[in-house]
Amino acid sequence: MKNIEEVVRYIEDEISKTADAECSSILAEVNEAKAKAEEELYKEAKKDTQLQLASQLAEIEAEAAIEISKSNSETTKKLIAKREVYTEMVFAEVIRTLNEFTASKDYEAFLIKKAKKMAAVCSLDGSAFLIRKQDEKYAAAISSAYGHQCEVKIDASIAMGGFIFENVLSHAVYDETLDAAFKDQHEWFANHSGLIIQ
Repeated sequence: MKNIEEVVRYIEDEISKTADAECSSILAEVNEAKAKAEEELYKEAKKDTQLQLASQLAEIEAEAAIEISKSNSETTKKLIAKREVYTEMVFAEVIRTLNEFTASKDYEAFLIKKAKKMAAVCSLDGSAFLIRKQDEKYAAAISSAYGHQCEVKIDASIAMGGFIFENVLSHAVYDETLDAAFKDQHEWFANHSGLIIQ
């Protein structure tokens, strides 16, 4: 979890640095363009009326606003692309960590603990645990931890691990899969990571 927090801080710093650099560059270009334009207008002001001067200044400001808008649009596109890269890096690390966990001895204890939790929540006949094919070796441990009559079946939709608990009598369904937890965390990260581009 510490690695993810460090990556998030790194991402925030990178986005902030990029945004600051782009803004400074844009302001410098606009200030340089404005200075050149004002010098030209000053020379022409001797010949033109005050009305013509105001008209040309308004035109320059409009062009500068268009250039700033274009530049901001490009910066936003770049920042969005960077955000997507960093988000994918974070979640690639999460997937790697989950794969290590499901290959460890702690994973069986995790499944047993979750099965016991289901026994406390719903201990009716007609219960079933849906697991991924790779976890078939834990079927007896899950059934034993549940402590009531149940089935343990393979469900090809579960990719990462954990199980789905179903009871046909009560119509209860509890998704205790790592897939669901991963999806929830992905959504939470997108909403709370501070990587929102405005």
